[in-house]
Amino acid sequence: MSEIILNRIFGPPERILLDTDTGRVNPMENTDQRNPTGNCCVLDSGIAALYVEKGVLYFQLNANRWDMASSILDMEYWHVFDKKNTIFSVDGIQIEYPAWWRDDPCFEPNLPEYDEVEDYLGYIYAVKQDEQLRLNLTNGWSNP
Repeated sequence: MSEIILNRIFGPPERILLDTDTGRVNPMENTDQRNPTGNCCVLDSGIAALYVEKGVLYFQLNANRWDMASSILDMEYWHVFDKKNTIFSVDGIQIEYPAWWRDDPCFEPNLPEYDEVEDYLGYIYAVKQDEQLRLNLTNGWSNP
């Protein structure tokens, strides 16, 4: 079993221990002073996490995990505007959920979006698309 320390974002701020084998999470003791090596978000469909382990940047969804630098990693993110939903897909695992802008009366679909700011899986998709960001995160979380 390998445990990774993560900061929870898009929810109450807290540090969490992720068991990378099972995808299960547990809160950390306040007395534990170790630094996080990634972040995570609790979704309706489980836990999603982005972290560094042994110098490799991983995305984990429950018990499944992927090397973010892999050239064969198939990741997609898009909106279904008429249903006001978002779809995130990684290597055939697809999640459909309410779009972050669903209840925003000022949302304009033709303007640049804030997916990576408002939606954790939008952030994950943005990280996958940006090699320099992946490198910066890997370096930052490898040396906390």
